[in-house]
Amino acid sequence: MVETENLKGFRVGRILDKMGMKSQDTSELFFEGVRVSAANLLGGTEGQGFYQLMGDLPYERALIAVSGVAAMEGGLAETIRYVKDRKAFGKPSLNFRIRSSSWRNSPTKTHIARLFVDDVIGKVVAGTLDTVTASMAKYWVTDTQQEVLDECVAIATVATVI
Repeated sequence: MVETENLKGFRVGRILDKMGMKSQDTSELFFEGVRVSAANLLGGTEGQGFYQLMGDLPYERALIAVSGVAAMEGGLAETIRYVKDRKAFGKPSLNFRIRSSSWRNSPTKTHIARLFVDDVIGKVVAGTLDTVTASMAKYWVTDTQQEVLDECVAIATVATVI
């Protein structure tokens, strides 16, 4: 671990463009000829930093899956609230038949994602979360999050046009 301010050989490159988490900047970092004192070594074994980072990936992937489920649950709750509150012709939009499989798909997908993530959390707590399961959770939940939020926007749009 090193303090980078005025550190010879350290420079920050360009800020990378990302699809999500835009509030967290992600930049290129260059350490050219930087020397680090043995007192600043993290993890106790020199040359093992990459493996130490890899060891935390399942946990980090689980956190991303948890965030995905939270976004789905929040998006679905907000969509339902909006459609209940939205009035058209003097009646709540919910009273009109909005023919959409999204009314079934979104809550079902969200519920299944919650069950999957609850299982992953149990594995984190037990210390048994493996890389494959964590990767599946991150991949599937974030893809499903996009589907559910797209469906929520479609439902709200239909409710607005009625």
